[in-house]
Amino acid sequence: MADRGNRRIQVFDTDGKFLRQFTIDVPVPAEACTAFGDPPPSGPPAAGANQSMSAGAPDAMCITPGPNQVLYVADLFPGRIYKVSLEGKVLGVLGKSGKQLGQVGWVHALACASQNVVYAAELLNWRVQKLVLHPEKAHTPSSAASVDIPGLRQVMADLAAGAPDLRRGFMEAVLAYRRTSFVPKDPCDAPDSLNK
Repeated sequence: MADRGNRRIQVFDTDGKFLRQFTIDVPVPAEACTAFGDPPPSGPPAAGANQSMSAGAPDAMCITPGPNQVLYVADLFPGRIYKVSLEGKVLGVLGKSGKQLGQVGWVHALACASQNVVYAAELLNWRVQKLVLHPEKAHTPSSAASVDIPGLRQVMADLAAGAPDLRRGFMEAVLAYRRTSFVPKDPCDAPDSLNK
């Protein structure tokens, strides 16, 4: 279970019995940008504080089909997708916040087609990206509609169902933020930045 507010992943058995928990602890690059708003404060959070914007806080998660299953987990800041073993070991990291291909803006849902193909639905960029990690190993049809990927149909339905209201609400929030508090403070906010 992805527990974003407490920055952890909890593991339960099929009867609901708690087995263990783990965290994703990968350092944040100094040049990391946020997709929206100010970066979270550095240092350890206050006791009981919501850790949703902390690095490694799981916002979305999927498990690949067998036989060699892994987790893919996305965080909001610094906007990365982690490949993680079922035991909690980080096997790889990809992406960063942004609007370009391969960059992400608040991944809100993941669907794992295989260990090498992941679909990432982004809230701020209003898109779903197909990420292919090893093209030579990826054996999925070119059309998402022609393959049954656990979770992908629901991701697409959720995006379609809430599209007008969600998009308008986020665009209004982004515009209000930019009008009232946009002062370039770092390279991520520069006009020529890929984050714009």
